[in-house]
Amino acid sequence: MDLIGLKRTLTVFFYVALLLLPFNQSASAAANSDLNGKYIAVTQQTNNWGSRVLETFDGKGGGSAQTLEASNDFLNNVSFTYNVSSDDTYTLTPSGWVTGNGIISPDGKIVSLIFFDDDLSQLVVAIKKSSGMSNTKFKGEYIVVDQNTKGDGVRLLINLNGKGGGTFQGLEGLDGEAASGSITYSVSSDGSLTFTVPGAFTGKGIISPDGKIGTIFINGDGFSEIAIMIQKSTGMSNADLNGDFIFVAQNTDDEGIRMLATCDGNGGGTYQHLENSYGSLDSGTFTYKVSSDGTYTLTPSGWLTGNGIVSSDGNIATLIFFDDDSSEISVGIKKSAGGDPDNDGDGYTESQDCDDTNNTIYPGAIEICDDGIDQNCDGYDETSIDGPTAPRGLAANAVSYRKIMLRWTDQSTDEDGFKIERKKKFCSDDTYNWSQIATVSGDNKYEDVDDFDLDIKYSYRVRAYKGLGNSGYSNCGVTTTASATGTPSAPVNLVATNVSSSKVDLTWDEWSTNVTGFKIYRKLDNSGSWTLLATKGPTTFNYRDTKASGNQSTTGYCYYVQACNDKGCSPPTYTVCMPFNPTGVTAIAGSNGKIILEWEDNSDNERGFEIYRKTGNCSSSASWEKIKSAGINRTTVSDKKDLISGTNYAYKIRAYCRSWGLPYVYGYSDWSNCVSINAP
Repeated sequence: MDLIGLKRTLTVFFYVALLLLPFNQSASAAANSDLNGKYIAVTQQTNNWGSRVLETFDGKGGGSAQTLEASNDFLNNVSFTYNVSSDDTYTLTPSGWVTGNGIISPDGKIVSLIFFDDDLSQLVVAIKKSSGMSNTKFKGEYIVVDQNTKGDGVRLLINLNGKGGGTFQGLEGLDGEAASGSITYSVSSDGSLTFTVPGAFTGKGIISPDGKIGTIFINGDGFSEIAIMIQKSTGMSNADLNGDFIFVAQNTDDEGIRMLATCDGNGGGTYQHLENSYGSLDSGTFTYKVSSDGTYTLTPSGWLTGNGIVSSDGNIATLIFFDDDSSEISVGIKKSAGGDPDNDGDGYTESQDCDDTNNTIYPGAIEICDDGIDQNCDGYDETSIDGPTAPRGLAANAVSYRKIMLRWTDQSTDEDGFKIERKKKFCSDDTYNWSQIATVSGDNKYEDVDDFDLDIKYSYRVRAYKGLGNSGYSNCGVTTTASATGTPSAPVNLVATNVSSSKVDLTWDEWSTNVTGFKIYRKLDNSGSWTLLATKGPTTFNYRDTKASGNQSTTGYCYYVQACNDKGCSPPTYTVCMPFNPTGVTAIAGSNGKIILEWEDNSDNERGFEIYRKTGNCSSSASWEKIKSAGINRTTVSDKKDLISGTNYAYKIRAYCRSWGLPYVYGYSDWSNCVSINAP
């Protein structure tokens, strides 16, 4: 990783981790003065990192955070500013980083928050410190949702005796895991919690002043884990899950979401994504069923059912979903109506509704085509003409302070063209609004020429159109304008692939028209100095490093490429540091017709693993097919996709890494050993 990349990574680790907001909420509209005191936060991030943090809020819109534990052992302090809205939602901005969005519980004791930076997200849940607490406050049955950065999730029932001991029983887990065992715990006077599963781990967290809600952070060897628990109660029903909730969610496929969910109190509701690490803001309906003890099931239309629990006061809800080898945990906090009324009675307040004087207009409403009215508040009147498929793979790169180049992948065959939208700052920054700046036809690239501000981020999105019909939006592309002119832009689509124990192949694409050559740089083990490995001509877009000995298991190699001309060289591409290949792959027959694969993870920088399969044994002539991906630090997956009982299948696996920002760069390890097995 180059110095710029290192600085960016540390900034993310440093600032993203220490966040969270506390608020002491009164019956009147919330304000910054209601956010005052100390909170303990647990955080988890989609790049295999988590932390436990102490936050101190001054009640005036400022504060500081101190990292107590972090999975990368990076501990420090940071300052932040925050702003509380009247409906309990708030924004928080750490010094030098992006703004996060969250919500506080009506009593001000529980806080949630989520940050997005390109395709990176971080979830934060915090509980306010109190006094006079002890083990006797933490007693009874609790439902726990738990997820770690190894790609595992679990739902548990724990039973605590109020004297520092108890038991746990797994209710759901990936691949059917349902472990059980004993627990010891200790609650300090301020509510902080030490929680131990003997022989397994010790975690630290905090419980709410009433003892009904708790969090735990587990700092493992190369991973982190967070758990959120809510006490079971009695006499609950659908009526106790009622109103607007802001949910923050994160899954083991590296996705994060902030969502508005409206529950009608009768077992039905609607949801609307407010932010998503992959840019797609979906909406839809769901059904739910609350049991007497507060546990509930929730089923979004067209998807699988999740299980969770709602607190006895109806203000906090947790939920977990399992889908084959991925899980997703969600934490929801109920909004208050103070200072943000629903004037037209359609279930959406002034801040949510694009027209709060008309109850037929609200987010998620049925759109009437071609009437000139935006019923569903997506910013456009839908047309009766079916729109084309949304573009994908949008990348933005600043050539100079006067030109930004865009490229994307066309997914349609019959569109009339594309509409390009732009705004300042990050994609999720609400300070600036999107505006359409151009349309293009017959091409999948655009040069935005303007007097841009120097060294400022600009965000872009693109959609296809046909007649009056529009597709959905592409991903959001972000770039930073240059401070000098004349040099080319950085190459794109850099891919590095281990092809043998001493060879790495690099490929890239040109993005500028004024390139006279390319420079390829390398360094060892992500440390030491960069050295110029080779110089290639303006029409050569590949290079084979034949002196990368030990690249499979002993020596790490990092690369970047620059485009050059007589004015100088471009900024470097993102750095790609090669992962080591997995080894020791085994396959066994599992339950319910599954094949279980296990392997040894030899890398500490992979973003995940790609699993390939073909029919027949390892030497068969059938074609390999990628069947799934596994997350960071995973060492097992199950395969059930279209398996035919008794048929022989072969498997191989490779690790991959990917840059966090656009334009992406990729690195692929060499293949693991191949295994074959007959499907059960």
